[in-house]
Amino acid sequence: MKTRQVNFRLSPEQERMLRTKSFNLGITTSEFLRGAIEGFVPNVKYNKEILQLNFELRKIGVNINQIAKVANQTGYINSNMLFNYKKNLDEVIHKLSKLYRLEKVDNKHGSN
Repeated sequence: MKTRQVNFRLSPEQERMLRTKSFNLGITTSEFLRGAIEGFVPNVKYNKEILQLNFELRKIGVNINQIAKVANQTGYINSNMLFNYKKNLDEVIHKLSKLYRLEKVDNKHGSN
């Protein structure tokens, strides 16, 4: 439970950097600083790729839901469409897995 508040001073440039980095990661400055204290600050370089992959995953999920709806209504499944969505899903999972392996290697070498 978070019960303590800490105040400290930054130069205007440091404050701008803190706000920019946390904004680019889609997190609050507090979340960013807590992550830094705990030894984990997400890498901005990968964040944009992960956001794009999350968008692709959502699209695939919507398409699979549409296939399920038609299958439930008609009792028919278009196996070609299902195969293509599975292939797309496998590609996204592979890309995410590569990004997380890179992030793990970067974290080991302290380049965050």
